[in-house]
Amino acid sequence: MTTTERPRPAGYDDHRPFWDGAAAGRLVVQRCTQCGAVRWPPRILCGACLSPEVEWVEATPTGSLFTWTVIHHTTLAGFKDDPPYAVGLVEVTVAGGLVRMLGGIRGCAPSELQVGMALRAQFEVVDDGALVNWVLVGDDERQET
Repeated sequence: MTTTERPRPAGYDDHRPFWDGAAAGRLVVQRCTQCGAVRWPPRILCGACLSPEVEWVEATPTGSLFTWTVIHHTTLAGFKDDPPYAVGLVEVTVAGGLVRMLGGIRGCAPSELQVGMALRAQFEVVDDGALVNWVLVGDDERQET
């Protein structure tokens, strides 16, 4: 029997700290050292001031659902058994502001999703690192955040 693996993130050097953080169970994003703007996904230049100077800072592993889409059909063999599934944009707090991070939403039917619902990062370990997905925050977790 042949198994088809899911696509892996490209190993761009500019993104490496993000994927290394995910492999360690941490969310990290870029912050411009010139103007303090935070950003995700990683980019070479700051979108606010165009500076190439950047540092990596930790983001909170919880956030709120900003929006989502539901995938009903896929052309990628690695996802053929998954539809329907949701991919969401989750707003997380970082020192210096908010960023919106994209990821799969797990453990919840797409029909149950609501704007603003509390989610937390879940790191899916793969051969060469970890992928970031999002799961519902439980009642006990919601009180702590």
